[in-house]
Amino acid sequence: MSTMKRAAILAMLVLLGAGMLFAGGGGQRAPAGDGTVEFWVWNDDEQLARMVIEAYEREFPGRRVNVTMVPVREYSDVLITSLAANTHIDAMCINGTADFAELASRNQLLRLDDMVARNNTDLSVYGPNFDSQIRYDGHIYSLPYRSSVWVVAYNKTMFQERGVPFPRDNMTWDEILELGQRMTFGSGANKTHGMHFHTRNDDFLQVAFQNGWSILDDDFSLVRYGMEMKLRAIDMGISLPHGEVRATGLGVRPAFEQKINAMYFTADWTINQMRNSLANGVIDFDWDVIAMPHMPGRPAMQTHGSQIHAGVNARARNPEEAFHFVQYFAGVPGARIFAAGGTLPGAKYHPDVVASFVGDRSQAPQNIDVFFDQNMRIPDVPIQGLRQIHQIFNEESELVFIGEKSIDAAIEAIRTRRARVLADFR
Repeated sequence: MSTMKRAAILAMLVLLGAGMLFAGGGGQRAPAGDGTVEFWVWNDDEQLARMVIEAYEREFPGRRVNVTMVPVREYSDVLITSLAANTHIDAMCINGTADFAELASRNQLLRLDDMVARNNTDLSVYGPNFDSQIRYDGHIYSLPYRSSVWVVAYNKTMFQERGVPFPRDNMTWDEILELGQRMTFGSGANKTHGMHFHTRNDDFLQVAFQNGWSILDDDFSLVRYGMEMKLRAIDMGISLPHGEVRATGLGVRPAFEQKINAMYFTADWTINQMRNSLANGVIDFDWDVIAMPHMPGRPAMQTHGSQIHAGVNARARNPEEAFHFVQYFAGVPGARIFAAGGTLPGAKYHPDVVASFVGDRSQAPQNIDVFFDQNMRIPDVPIQGLRQIHQIFNEESELVFIGEKSIDAAIEAIRTRRARVLADFR
């Protein structure tokens, strides 16, 4: 994050008012203790996390947060190993529902029910979908500090140059593929694809997730629809072949920035990343976002998302201090800073947080309200074995998309393998 952008975020927060800045933090009082918290987070969130930490230490003199940054691709494995080795960790970020369920099932997270009640922690700011995501076996083990909402991003400048109408909210999946076909042009190394379906599960499961399907459901008709749609996009030449995407190892955003595709599926994290890319001269085009398309005959403005958590180590040396910081980091004070930096926080239902996220509309994306306007469903359930089930979907769908297995055979294999995983954890 550039110094100029960092200053702009701080200026925005000052404009909200120093008195308002920390309102909604539960009227926090610093607990007794040595005042130091050892906190772990991955490097993708480093800049904004450090800004929250700085604000926390200013608000509570004598409090100190020592932060350990771990590369995001290694974070889950390193964290689980370090917790098992009793490394000094008081509080940590938790990368998604699968990690949350795994840590809670291993008794590596502290139950927070009593602390939440004792501190009158305001849970309403997390909205209607959060409760099932922070509980395991009925108990609270975390607070969400980030919330992802999926959208379609598109290269606005490229559409203008090609004379093709911009994508819009309320489009069907057929309409978005037709638009993608019009935005597929060129050849060889200079070819631009209209739409990008990546190798991750989220891209072909979008249509299932947005319609309320869960990874534990037995009806695979929506999964089939998503697989068929991705194959159709590849056959039409709209999207790069699955094997080619895998072989190049190119990420979804870098491919978009290099104009390899005109549209791709993404979530709120794109805002901060693309703004940084513009500030650093990586891109030279305007861009925007629209709501996820929908199936014909199904409700529009439906999407899916997830929550990223912060929790306290069950073996924390300073558990009260750790929760005090986690409540701040994942509460409205931290949420305002993440929101002003273009990252959708967990506490996104507070009006000041909405104002920070939307900003003054001087930057892309212009259609930023879509992150609040869509009905967001959370498909994951915090259960043991969730990580393995995700991997099963990835492995079996991979065989479909490279032409080595039929959709029917893949679905049957998913059913069988998923049942084995669930049985192992009963």
